[in-house]
Amino acid sequence: MCRVPRSRLDAADAVWFAVERPQNRMVVTAVLRLDGPVDVERLRRLVQERLVAGYPRLSQRVARSRRPLAPRRWEQEPEFDVRRHVHVDLIDASLGHQGLQDLVGDLLGRPLDRARSPWELHVVGGAQDRGALVARFHHSLADGRALAEVLLRLTDDAGGGPSADDTSAAREAPRLRPWQLPRAVWHVVRTLAQIAGYVGEPRTALRGRLGTAKRAAWTEPHDLDDVRRAAEASGASINDVLLAALAGGLRRNAERRGDRPLDVRVVVPADLRAGAPVGQHLGNRFGMVLVQLPVSEPDREARLRRVVAATSAVKRSPQVVSTYLLLRLAGALPRPVPDAAAALLGAAASVVVTNVPGPRQPLSLLGRRLRSVVFWVPQVGRIGVGVSIFSYAGTVTVGVAADAALAVDPAALAADVDAEITALASRTA
Repeated sequence: MCRVPRSRLDAADAVWFAVERPQNRMVVTAVLRLDGPVDVERLRRLVQERLVAGYPRLSQRVARSRRPLAPRRWEQEPEFDVRRHVHVDLIDASLGHQGLQDLVGDLLGRPLDRARSPWELHVVGGAQDRGALVARFHHSLADGRALAEVLLRLTDDAGGGPSADDTSAAREAPRLRPWQLPRAVWHVVRTLAQIAGYVGEPRTALRGRLGTAKRAAWTEPHDLDDVRRAAEASGASINDVLLAALAGGLRRNAERRGDRPLDVRVVVPADLRAGAPVGQHLGNRFGMVLVQLPVSEPDREARLRRVVAATSAVKRSPQVVSTYLLLRLAGALPRPVPDAAAALLGAAASVVVTNVPGPRQPLSLLGRRLRSVVFWVPQVGRIGVGVSIFSYAGTVTVGVAADAALAVDPAALAADVDAEITALASRTA
């Protein structure tokens, strides 16, 4: 293997190393459920050929400088061997689906080995779940949407060829021209003031002191056409319907516990690449929007209308680009600054929600059909709950990851959100 030159971590990537804590690992986690087991040695060869060869960053690790306050750098992992990154996890077949969910929950709380390139794949065998692949990539490598695209390069479409696009074109970060700087500074300051004004999320079961143990669960795939019809009937987007379903699911969950349903704010990552393929050096190119979910609203139609109003307001604001610039600024400054940024964000929201549109066509991995995908990005600060909404091949799967110290049952919340999707879709049936 040719060695990759050392390079400095981009500020938007470095921030994720700075804010990692034992309570919240900055690791993007994906679960690919298959209809059968895969051969581990064949998978290792495929990972080498399609991932490591295409993205040299996956053979590098992060090194600290010996000089105080000097930026971290990417350097070649000594004697890189893909076998050290692709592991096998055997679980008791009698545990079935629950066994896989328990394994994922355990992995969510584990740190990655920083002596190596910060990623790993776990091939799960022995489960009644028929077969699964659990992928873990440190957020410093790239953001969730980019890593989803990278990971799916392991798959083939119905024609037998690789399912992802060519990787030759690099993704560019938003670039400011000199005359745009004053306006950008104004928008950044305004966005920072907005987020500070959101501090004070209500004390619900979603919030509390976090630990290191995590739990995870997900639903079976739901028909995406049902969601699309519900969106068209209401003049909303598919994303609006899914956020309204999350609000309804949170309401159901609170009522089951005997709690008063309260509105909560969620963080939603937003892509800034305009559809360009992932570059060889990966990287984070995303901003965030904060959306208040009307959990207190008892009427389902009114909840959807309020979500549409909230997302429409966000789309008209510069919040996505401003938060990206804030992340870059925090990553370029000494550690107290990114810590403060993470604390601020963690005090302004209760849940991180990823809504990733995946491939529309069915895929396979080494001859095994890909059944569903769940994809979580890390939570930051005091946020202890992550919700994954991933659409693939005409279906949508809902996943929930939660800190075990919180009074949130991931399986129950995932089922509640799925029930709300069904209820919203039934209006147009």
